[in-house]
Order: sequence, then C-alpha cells, then structure tokens
Amino acid sequence: MKHTKITFFTIISIAAALTFTSCGADASFTANTDKSTNIEVNLNFGQAISNTLKALTGSGDFSKMLSEGDLTSAFEKSDLTLAKAKWISQTELTLQGKIAAPEKQTILLTDKGLKIKDFVNCQSNSLELNLSPDTIQGLVSALPEDSQYMLDLFMAPVFTGEAMSADEYLMLLSSVYGKDIGDELKAASINFKMICPAGKKLLSAQGKSIRKNTNSAQVSLPLVDFLVLSSPLNYKITW
Repeated sequence: MKHTKITFFTIISIAAALTFTSCGADASFTANTDKSTNIEVNLNFGQAISNTLKALTGSGDFSKMLSEGDLTSAFEKSDLTLAKAKWISQTELTLQGKIAAPEKQTILLTDKGLKIKDFVNCQSNSLELNLSPDTIQGLVSALPEDSQYMLDLFMAPVFTGEAMSADEYLMLLSSVYGKDIGDELKAASINFKMICPAGKKLLSAQGKSIRKNTNSAQVSLPLVDFLVLSSPLNYKITW
C-alpha cells in the first residue's frame, strides 16, 4: 500500500478547514450515493496572522507561498481529487474536491495507517466527521519540516498535545505575537455543513452544538476551542 507525506494545505482540505492559520473557515461535506464525498472549503487567513507571518518569514502573501498549481498537483495521486483551488486574495482561498469512497481509499496519511476515512467517512446511509487530538497530532508528525515549522510557530495545544485552556492559550499567543493576533483568533470560527445525498432527507444528526435542517446539519465551532481540543469531537448524520 502506498504511503505519502502530506503538506500543510492537505490538512486544510482533508480536515475541512481544521487548520491553525485560518482565522475564518467555512466547509461543506456533501455525501454521494456511491459513498464518495464532495467538499468545498473557504478559508480566510486573517490580516493579523498575515502580518505576523510576514514578520517571521518575510512574506505575508499566502498565495505566493503556495500557488493554485501547487495545490492542485499535490492531490494528483491522493484519495482527494482537487477540482478547484482559487486564491480570491492574498489571504483568502477556496478549495473544491471529492473524497473517494472509504473502500476505494489507498493512500496512508501517516505511518500509523490513517486514511481520509478516519476523518470523513461516508457510508450508504450516513456521513461522519471525526476530530481527534491523537489523529491530528499523528498527521502533524508526518508533515515535512517546513510545514511543521509553520505550526510550531503558533504553539496550538491540539498539535503539541500540551493541556491548556482557551484563555491560557490566547494569553500565551498574545504575549508572544501581540494582542491583535489573539483578538483575531478569539473572534474566529470554523463553520461546517454536512449534507445528505441529492433527494434524501435528514433522519438524525449527532454531535455537540449541531443544528438540523431538512437535508443537512450545521456546526459552528470557535476556532480557539479547536486549537485547545483535548478530547474527540464526533459528528454524524443519517438519511
């Protein structure tokens, strides 16, 4: 079986905007009857983070750090086919793609055998999203050094494994990088929608703070709560 190391932006796509450097993220996961999953992710990296990155690395333009072509080619041999990668501005990115059905996935994301289905799992009558500190830390350990460096700069407990409250983390970050970045993160959220296949109606929705609609369910998670995540978050819809 193949093994591939993933880039920082692969995490963004696979985990539906479960990324540190995005200060605003909206993602949708649409189940298909063949058990594949369509995804769309819209990211806004925030001006304070862009300014901080520029001070640390010399560039705050995310679009120059990783081009649309680089993003597309990174997925050519993966279980996630990236149909679109578009930089709307220097700090805003849209991604669209399709995740292969679980039984058709062949690519290992880490040496521990993780696949995309461990995060997004579509079955004949259900769709699940699973966010676990253990699996996220496993992904981080498999990243190339430059991508690990990007994450290490911001010391997020969900990546380091260190126990810390949201207030403690924001205080730490503000003391190192300034109040603006702490305020930006505090105001940011990750919003995602889980959508039934075309023509199907939602039967049930499970998970913390999940809201149900006719054929979908939605969740809004404060970004800082994700960054200090210490226990798994699991979401599931059925139809």
